[in-house]
Amino acid sequence: MSQFHRHLKVSWRDRLRNFINRKRGVALDKSVIIQRGTEILRFPRNVEVGAGTVIKKNAQICACNEQAKIKVGARTTIGDYAYIYASKQITIGSNVLIAPFCYLVDGNHGTSRSKPIRDQELEFAPITIEDDVWLGARVAVLPGITIGKGAILAAGSVATKSIPEYEIWGGVPARKLGERT
Repeated sequence: MSQFHRHLKVSWRDRLRNFINRKRGVALDKSVIIQRGTEILRFPRNVEVGAGTVIKKNAQICACNEQAKIKVGARTTIGDYAYIYASKQITIGSNVLIAPFCYLVDGNHGTSRSKPIRDQELEFAPITIEDDVWLGARVAVLPGITIGKGAILAAGSVATKSIPEYEIWGGVPARKLGERT
């Protein structure tokens, strides 16, 4: 059991937040903990969170349209102020550690000169974070990226391409630094 989980105290307010989110349609196991200030936005029925997952303070999880899906596996931790915005699909595996201030967004604005950026169609590509991944603080994962099982992405990194299993990447843009042993 992690140091964080060993000291985690579940309050009646945490249980109340779960109850309210389940009533809003979020697929939550009873063992999920959603801390204060966290918001599940727009289409809560399109969000599924696995057993034993902890979503820390002030995180935002948003299924941005009726077709968007967000699925979080079991025993995952989503850090304070993390932003997970899906316009198509974001899948996060089990036993994943997402540190504070991480940013996962599966859409991007068009960049044609023919009209203002704000008027262009969004471009979408799903994000997949496989099991046993660690995203350090302030990591950004761009559309279309897969982070392979057991991979680590160092703090402050920007994932602009997919990362193979058990590799350690870091930097802007992220590049391979090593492998887990």
